[in-house]
Amino acid sequence: MKIHCFIEAHISEALPRARYALKALLMAYLPPKHIIFVSDRSRFRQLLVSGDYLCVYYGVNPELYYEENNCVFLDYSNEAEYFYQQSRKRGKEEISYINRLGKQVPVLFKEKNSATHKEAIGADLPASAFYFLSDWESCIATHNELDIHKRFDFRNSMQFTCGLHDSYLLNTYAAIIWEDITLVAKKAGFRHVPAQSRSFMGNSFAACITHDIDRVRKRYRGTIKRELFDIPVKNALNLTFSQRINRLSNSATDFAIPRDTYEYSIRKMLAFERDAGVKPTVLLKSIVEKHPNDAADYLSYPFVTELLAKVRQSEGEVGLHSSYNAGFDETLFMLELQKLNRLQRSKITAHRHHYLRENAIRLPSMLEKNEIKTDSTKAWANQAGSKTLFSFPYYLYDLHRNRETQVLEIPMFMMEVQLLVSMKMKPVAALELLKKQVDDVRDRGGVLCWNFHHHVYDNTEAEGADFLFEASLGYLQEQSPFFATMTQIYEYF
Repeated sequence: MKIHCFIEAHISEALPRARYALKALLMAYLPPKHIIFVSDRSRFRQLLVSGDYLCVYYGVNPELYYEENNCVFLDYSNEAEYFYQQSRKRGKEEISYINRLGKQVPVLFKEKNSATHKEAIGADLPASAFYFLSDWESCIATHNELDIHKRFDFRNSMQFTCGLHDSYLLNTYAAIIWEDITLVAKKAGFRHVPAQSRSFMGNSFAACITHDIDRVRKRYRGTIKRELFDIPVKNALNLTFSQRINRLSNSATDFAIPRDTYEYSIRKMLAFERDAGVKPTVLLKSIVEKHPNDAADYLSYPFVTELLAKVRQSEGEVGLHSSYNAGFDETLFMLELQKLNRLQRSKITAHRHHYLRENAIRLPSMLEKNEIKTDSTKAWANQAGSKTLFSFPYYLYDLHRNRETQVLEIPMFMMEVQLLVSMKMKPVAALELLKKQVDDVRDRGGVLCWNFHHHVYDNTEAEGADFLFEASLGYLQEQSPFFATMTQIYEYF
């Protein structure tokens, strides 16, 4: 089924934003090629009058088309059109609610066009969605809203202040729009309207398992210094005295045994995933200029050759885990990518920033310029869940150039260190949270993206990570997702 959409705005700058947000929501139900945007009013009128096409009108002149019964009308907010010309956050007091799908749904822009259609939703859902899809708050954040790594702090976000962080709000917006489309389609006699969100190769949802490989060798002088001096003596991680002593004891044991525990952990992690049918995306560091928060350049280590072979055996892929400063230095990013391309002897197209540290407003253009197809940087460092409140991938929007890019963002739902260290969860409680994530995405559709680091089977850094890894993947496998790499998700979309 195809849908023809027509958008009208008071100012031309609003059109790319409106088109982008509407397309992102509709992509939860339709592939992009089935979402057709009409730019000419007379052409849209022809489509409507013929009665042969299912149409969506989203704009400032809905009264011109009310007589047609094959058209869905979406409320368009005049306020939103001008809000995105400014650089300010939406306040908690500006949140309104509409009653849809049997619940109260928060919306950012409830103002309706003066000529309201009797079947109107009651709020501008695409404009509300754009706030999260564009990562608006990160892009306009002030210095005081950033953490020590220059990341927008979750505690300053609308997701936190309004309690939305686990709401899948954009899935709800998409479902509301699709409910209206379905009703109009049935009344107009259209058949073959999908009742559910998009499936993946016959599966209700997909799973994308990634690995940030920050280090591959524990017996390295920098790691030894960190574990035997920086953490226990200088308390670099702000641990309690007992935690520091326990970590020092575990690290000393690791350094004393013959095998390298990081190499052992990576081998065991990939072997477990191969048996589970996972197709991992392994994100490697490609150090050109080392920052203290970066590990050593390990691409020349013999183990990396073995690692690449294991990824191929698992039908996985290699991507770039760019360095601490690469998000703020486009030349550095390009050099790191070129270096990894030479090692891989093929074009690297998957990416995530180290520390999730990005220049939010420049990220889309930097990735697109370097021909990155898919990214998974948009996530909270210290809070699990989809930052965008959406379980479906979406294309990044370049606010600087006011245009949609061709870089597909796959929201990352969790990292094991996020749960066990930042959120200080016990392994059993963390497992219950991950089971809920699986259930939520399975029921709503979309792509569940998780990230596990190189030290999953080295409990020194995140105690209980091995249990969480095996138990969560075991439950995930039972729910029959379509396992895919980041690039395979891109190709599907």
